[in-house]
Amino acid sequence: MRSQVIIFFLLLSLKVYATNCLVSQGCSLDQSKGNAKAEILEKISKSLLSVSPIKSIKYTNELLKYSQHIKNKHFEASAYSLTGTYYLQGNEYLKAINYYIKALHLFEEIKENKGISSSLNNLGIISYMSYDFNKAIYYFKRSLLMDKDVGDQNGMAGSYNNLGNIFIQQQKYDSAIVYFLKSYHIHKIQKNISDQGLLLANIGETYAKTGKYDTALQYCLAALKIKEETHENQGIAVVMNDLGEIYGKLGKLKKAEYYFTKSLQIGKEYIGDVAVTYFNLAELYKKTDDFKNAFLYQRLYTSLRDSTYTIEKNKSILEIEEKYETEKKKQQIILLQKESDIKDLKLFQNKIIFICIISALLGVLALALFFYNRYKIKKEANKILSIANQKIQQSIDEKNILLQEIHHRVKNNLQLVSTLLSWQSEGVKNKKVLSIINEGQSRIQSMALIHECIYQSESLAYLDVKKYFEDLLNYLSTSYSNDKNIKVHSFIDNVSLDIDKMVPTGLMVNELVSNAFKYAFSHKNNGTVELSLKENNKMLTLTVSDDGEGLPGNVDEIKSESLGLQLVSVLVKQLKGTMKITSDKMGTSFEIIFSNILNNEPA
Repeated sequence: MRSQVIIFFLLLSLKVYATNCLVSQGCSLDQSKGNAKAEILEKISKSLLSVSPIKSIKYTNELLKYSQHIKNKHFEASAYSLTGTYYLQGNEYLKAINYYIKALHLFEEIKENKGISSSLNNLGIISYMSYDFNKAIYYFKRSLLMDKDVGDQNGMAGSYNNLGNIFIQQQKYDSAIVYFLKSYHIHKIQKNISDQGLLLANIGETYAKTGKYDTALQYCLAALKIKEETHENQGIAVVMNDLGEIYGKLGKLKKAEYYFTKSLQIGKEYIGDVAVTYFNLAELYKKTDDFKNAFLYQRLYTSLRDSTYTIEKNKSILEIEEKYETEKKKQQIILLQKESDIKDLKLFQNKIIFICIISALLGVLALALFFYNRYKIKKEANKILSIANQKIQQSIDEKNILLQEIHHRVKNNLQLVSTLLSWQSEGVKNKKVLSIINEGQSRIQSMALIHECIYQSESLAYLDVKKYFEDLLNYLSTSYSNDKNIKVHSFIDNVSLDIDKMVPTGLMVNELVSNAFKYAFSHKNNGTVELSLKENNKMLTLTVSDDGEGLPGNVDEIKSESLGLQLVSVLVKQLKGTMKITSDKMGTSFEIIFSNILNNEPA
């Protein structure tokens, strides 16, 4: 009924617990050492994770470095797990997977079953969010077995709940109810009142999906009673939204509207839940032919949601917008009629002027009347023009929002493809095939970063080149540096590139820097890679250099054999530029020169 709530339930099993104020416990980082200091850093990171993720990741990074310094693998694994959760909250699934796998390997190495269970559960959550339900079931069942071995009742309950949510997605509603009931009975024995309310709501939603609305109503009312007793505003808002949906299905639209409205009043600070309620209110008002409110709430829902549209919701949006556009066209017809009336009025005034010129006695009076009426007409015309300009600007703003949304979704889809390639590479043993997959991931990531820059940029036409290349270099350094001390320096002028130049430029930098990491330092443990982008008289000079071992052999032969350099050569031709390659034992340098005349500038 509402995927946001399902994800919220899933996140219950992330095992991130809030901590009391460390100052009140007498904890001091400056005075602590060894495991005690690591434990304090861990507690601070966990307590800030849901409140201030940016502050949390700073303490997590400090925990990772300190745990490696004192060689404590438990805290090192915990730091990897917290970092994975940070990236999961930011929807950066590929980074989250990498850190969760690192945590899993360390927990397995020290045979810490609770940590293994938590890591498996987190990997299951990412698989669920990526719609890979079979892999999610695999991870959750492994986590469940671990919880059973150590007797972790709350962990078992979380796994049962997660499996139930997956079965809902697979439309196996009977199986979902069985697993929800297992989770509910454990929480009942453990006297976890709040979690009992969550499970009752889940069971009610599942019955509603099977069309058993009366049974669903009983479970949801029981869930609401618990949430009101525990004073959980978000839970109350969620369950009231569910009740509104059920009453809507039963045809009791007044009651449905009541519960939706109450849900908005109570849960207005919880954006995800509010978005679902906006959508439900839009559907409700559509049934009552109140298209004005239907379109209002649909727009509110669209501005808040951050998940993929389903086909049914897209159809609903199109239907409402179609009806709204029909009303808007009627208003435009009225506006055109008014403009026609204004033209007729002007003709009439011209006749008056002609008569006034002939009539000497009424000349002065007629002239004064003419200027007065002309002033009124101009004022009215300016008013109409102002309204038209406002509508044009509103249309432009809506299209800009739509373009940003498209770039955001393209970036998400590219990251999903990169994630799928990462999972595919897990079973690949052939190093050449694995290298090809990794190169593909790197190229996809370079393009995903461009679309992310567009989405975050104030201008959709021109991009912040410096920030993009810094992000790309950080990604490549993390991906290829391994254990070697390879430093990366960038010298980027404050220039703007449109997307037609940004994409090939980003791909060229990706290829050249990746090649430097992979081949320039094969017999060295230290080195430097430099990226420079300078502009002079609308001509850009892009330089990628390293102090590695130089190219082995003839440059032309290497260009013909290397797919990456072939791609760079094609992109240089696409930009109508030139490339110069310099290589010796002191290193290699690629200098590419091309024009930076923007699309809207004269050549």
